[in-house]
Amino acid sequence: MAAESPLSIADRSACVTAQVRQSRLSLCSTGYRLQSVDSPTSTLVLRFDGQVFTETGSKVEDQQIVVVHAVVGIFKLEQHSYVLAVTDSHLQGTICGKDIYEVSGVCALPLDYDSGKIVFQELLQEQTTTASGDKSTAVPRKSYSTGDVAGLAAAQLENSSRVDMNDDLTGEAGFRWLSPQISRMFRPSKDSLVSGTEDGATGSSTPQTEREGSAVVETSSGVRKTSTSLERMERRVVEEIARVFSTSGMFYAFDYDLTRSLQAKDRQVIDGVSEPLACIADRDYWFNWHIQQPLLTGGGLAWALPLVQGSVQIGRCQISKDDVVQISVVSRRNWRRIGMRYERRGADTNGNVANFVETEQILELESKQESGQHVDVGAHPTHIASFVQTRGSMPFLWTQTGAGLHPAAVVAGTDDSNAAT
Repeated sequence: MAAESPLSIADRSACVTAQVRQSRLSLCSTGYRLQSVDSPTSTLVLRFDGQVFTETGSKVEDQQIVVVHAVVGIFKLEQHSYVLAVTDSHLQGTICGKDIYEVSGVCALPLDYDSGKIVFQELLQEQTTTASGDKSTAVPRKSYSTGDVAGLAAAQLENSSRVDMNDDLTGEAGFRWLSPQISRMFRPSKDSLVSGTEDGATGSSTPQTEREGSAVVETSSGVRKTSTSLERMERRVVEEIARVFSTSGMFYAFDYDLTRSLQAKDRQVIDGVSEPLACIADRDYWFNWHIQQPLLTGGGLAWALPLVQGSVQIGRCQISKDDVVQISVVSRRNWRRIGMRYERRGADTNGNVANFVETEQILELESKQESGQHVDVGAHPTHIASFVQTRGSMPFLWTQTGAGLHPAAVVAGTDDSNAAT
């Protein structure tokens, strides 16, 4: 499977800024502002009307700020668009002297002032209690405020029409890349359909929900739903997305490309320090690539941080008095055909294999005898070795019945169609 970079070699010449490490998030009447911690004169602006752009100039001091570790992306649902940001992470270790982090908390910020202010205030309160060290009164992390925002349903329906994000990021098809379970939430159900009842006196058909005074809206898929059911579905989807990015093994680094093996970097002479990772990352393993499109097209390359889903394990071993070895195992999962084992099998017509994973084992050896003085492993390793192996479902078109303990796989399609994949 060939590696694919989001930017061509010609476009990479435009990547002149460094990767933004952390940002100070503030809320204003028109949207969110993310000011780079390392470069305070650089600011990413995410407006409520859907515009994304950057500003450079004098440093702006905001009294109320929340420090976010990274911007995961922007996605759109039926009522709102949301900014997904990493609010908590921990250091997993170092590889080649570069820090590797695992995401442990995210927050979905609605692109609407009223509901966004509620979530922003929750983040401020949580940051205050964490800084004071009083964890007994810490506010639980929420991706969506259920009670207060539900009371703003009318305002949400009115303001949601102002947001104009990419249509391919919405609906059932837009979330197949993330999880079949999430995309299934968008399928119409009997409970969500508005049923009509015949009025014998007038002969007209009046929806039951309209007679009760509930608002009726039409989703992008053409299904009519009540505002209450739509609100409930959207809240559930947002919570599930936040759970996926908080607990499913998401890893990132600011100056190390986790999407590519050391061998691939050596072949393509890639330097991930001098330019944003968005300019060099392999799209196949860039898990949040879809929802970072507004940043990539809006000039926010420096804020677009690739996340890798999988596992990163790092261990050190003293093998002699003068020699220390560090072993790192990095597994990165291809997002193009992911899902639960019995819901994603075999290959598709484009050759993407279900749950395709690339696992890289990296050995770093630091020898005092060769370097003259001992240096921590990873800072200046004397020797580096990398071994890569891949795994995935059987790479052809096949079917399998659900009956029996050991159902046999049956090849589907013709030999030509399987050879084409």
